[in-house]
Amino acid sequence: MNILQHKEKNKFTLTVENELATIYYKIENKKVYLISSVVPYSFRDRGLGKTLIKKIYKKLIEQGLKPIAVCRYIKAVVRKNIDKHS
Repeated sequence: MNILQHKEKNKFTLTVENELATIYYKIENKKVYLISSVVPYSFRDRGLGKTLIKKIYKKLIEQGLKPIAVCRYIKAVVRKNIDKHS
């Protein structure tokens, strides 16, 4: 699974089977606000959105940044899968 960061467009992307999932973000003072997610219907129930978010969180933390979920879907994934493991 190859997640790309497009810094010039403030987004992360994941392509699977020619479909694109995207997480948009904004950076301020070493905080990365994950503001929107676009996950194709075909990704649903496969865990790809959840995996994308978990990998982005890990990558940001490794870079010394603090990820902050703003998007409702991202908040739900973090609450169920990341917060309890932190």
